[in-house]
Amino acid sequence: MNEINARNVGVVGDQAHIEGGQHFHTHNHFTQAVSPTGKPMHRPPRAEHFMGRDAELKELLPAIGPCQVATLCGPAGMGKSALAAEAIWRIFDGEEPPAQFPDGLVFHNFYDQSKVDYAFEVIARAFGVDPHPNPFEAAKNALSNRRALIVLDGAEDADDLSKLLDIRNQCGVFITSRRRQDALSHRQDVKPLKADHAVELLRAWGKKHCSDEKSAKALCKLVGYLPLAVRLVGRYLDQTEEPSSVYLTWLKQTPLDALNQGDRCDESIPILMERSLEQVSDQAHQVLSIVGVLAMSPFDRNIVAAAFNQTTDSLRRPFNELVNFGFLIRSENQYETSHALVHTYANSKLVPASEHVDALAFYYTQYVNDQRKLEAKGFKSLHSQRQHVMAVMSACSACQCQEAGNMLAFEYMDYLYLQGSSVDKFKCIQMGLRFAHDKYQDSVGTWLSRLGIAYYEIKGYELAIKYFQKSLVIARDYHDRKFEAATISNIGSVYHAKGDVDAAYACFQESLAIYRELEQIYVIQKIVDDSDSSDWSLKDNDKRNEHDTFQINMKMDYRMGKACLYEGLAAIYEAKPDMGNASYYLRQALRFDREIGDLRGEASRLGKLGLFNLRQGDIIGAIDDFDHALSICHQLGYRKGEAEMLVNLGRAYMNKGDVDLAINQFQLAFEIVCGIEDYYMEVNCLCNLGLAYGNKGDDMSAVYHFQRALKIAREIGYREGEANQLANLGVAYCRQKKLDLAREFSQKALEIFEAIQSSTAQEVRQWLEDLQ
Repeated sequence: MNEINARNVGVVGDQAHIEGGQHFHTHNHFTQAVSPTGKPMHRPPRAEHFMGRDAELKELLPAIGPCQVATLCGPAGMGKSALAAEAIWRIFDGEEPPAQFPDGLVFHNFYDQSKVDYAFEVIARAFGVDPHPNPFEAAKNALSNRRALIVLDGAEDADDLSKLLDIRNQCGVFITSRRRQDALSHRQDVKPLKADHAVELLRAWGKKHCSDEKSAKALCKLVGYLPLAVRLVGRYLDQTEEPSSVYLTWLKQTPLDALNQGDRCDESIPILMERSLEQVSDQAHQVLSIVGVLAMSPFDRNIVAAAFNQTTDSLRRPFNELVNFGFLIRSENQYETSHALVHTYANSKLVPASEHVDALAFYYTQYVNDQRKLEAKGFKSLHSQRQHVMAVMSACSACQCQEAGNMLAFEYMDYLYLQGSSVDKFKCIQMGLRFAHDKYQDSVGTWLSRLGIAYYEIKGYELAIKYFQKSLVIARDYHDRKFEAATISNIGSVYHAKGDVDAAYACFQESLAIYRELEQIYVIQKIVDDSDSSDWSLKDNDKRNEHDTFQINMKMDYRMGKACLYEGLAAIYEAKPDMGNASYYLRQALRFDREIGDLRGEASRLGKLGLFNLRQGDIIGAIDDFDHALSICHQLGYRKGEAEMLVNLGRAYMNKGDVDLAINQFQLAFEIVCGIEDYYMEVNCLCNLGLAYGNKGDDMSAVYHFQRALKIAREIGYREGEANQLANLGVAYCRQKKLDLAREFSQKALEIFEAIQSSTAQEVRQWLEDLQ
């Protein structure tokens, strides 16, 4: 799918848009990350005041060992992470890893990044393995034949913990989680501190201001002996120098005294944070409100400074206040909230000023624009800020900052088309639609068209047509003929993907007629404009430059749209078949791409030309086209484009008879698509691997890959893919002389093909008759 500026969204063609891969980044901070001999030693910071957990440590330490999975469970604020850190330091107490874990220690915090892919990257990098293109396979290889300890903090936020545990091999795993169901074997529930230990902790934080033992005991009891609550009270007393008896008098006036012990654990933290916030400056309040807008990941102070249009030095004092009262922690040049509950409070209770959210969104809009221009290097930086950008967009919606949110969504969507996941795309599009409906009606069509593209890419053809048709109505309401032509062409591409060639051809012809009409208008207008501009004086340079820029943009928009249309027409003529016109339109589309310097379009068109040549029997020409397209995709960092061209090369090598080389290409493509979460292409790659192994005579490997593809197709509801794999399994079992299985799977395939009204049903029906 080629994207045209503003509301003029380009044509899908009959292929998915070429996207790039994802670059993963983690924000974990460790003490002595590598031992003198190069082993990973990701020891988390120790709690500043750790006490009262000797019994828990005595139970916990024997459970942490090779091939074992130990889990600490308990509510938020109970001290799980502090207990885990202490246990880790007891085991890894020297410069080198201990004998039980000779390969070291790897730590990942899911509060920073919930996707297990980030954890896979951390694991792979810890052992010097490149996590790209497939973080899962990289981590799996990294842990093979190793005995290390893998620590997973905040696992309740992990999106697929079981997938990570499956690759642990001989490693030990140590988990902290709020959910008991995350425990695989040994589970240890963390409870509040004992009364005397809570008092001891309070005195450690509050120092001389907690000398009154009676008040200290009463304070600890009221906050439920929760370590985080005790720390907040102690930090408050130390900073304000308020006597503990005065604090106790205030605390008794809160609802805590009337609550039972369990409810106090849940309710005490917000009450204590409110009390502490009363002591900080208004500017510190404002800073914390912006911290709540950001995601719960480390951030630079300059990001918050941008929200206030101030220098970072001017915010030194409010940041210090928040650190001193325990809301933030500082790590080198970055800050983060001290606890997940602190971030939740800032996000839900503190309302940021809309002008600050505006400024933050404009900052990120410029940041995204700047980083996109740096391509691969910029993509890595952008991905590290992904959670913050999405969080700021959500805040714009909540704070009615439609203009800033709309600009950020537009800018970020361009990046997501190159590098983003489907989930992020849909989130961004939905927010863009919300902004547009609220204030920017003229951009609703653009977002609807983008939604159509997104559904097209995941083969949701009916929904794609629905949203393209909605955008078509808007294009016509606004008399935007160029947008109308592009949208009609998009609808044609979806019909082509569905197999309705006649409907597709009608759409392409209608779109082509509009483009020809626009071309005539453009030529006439250019003559008039050039005639007018010839009278401009030298003083009119700005006007002349603006005129020239407008002419260039019109030419680019027109040719990008028409290139996509021509590609669609080429596919229709090939289906007729009319190979002369098919070749003509495809090469014209490629010419347009090269004239305007659209490398992404050129790669797409070269891929299509290669497939055309392959179907015509020109294998060498096809391989040249695929290689050229692959080179462009690699240059631009478009990982999905690389995967598509590798699959195409594999097909070409299969036709050439070089099955081993084909398998290699398919495997490389599969590794890429696993890393970018493109499940439809995973099915495609596994299917091609199965076909290649079957061609090689290795039917056991063929069945294995078809079964994997079948499982994924069913998980994502890809009915056509499911039917294809069932049919492939039927053929593979037939070759193995397992005729009953061959009939069973072929019959299941036929039922699905008939249900989705696929033309393949007739082929499978004939195949079943031959099996009788």
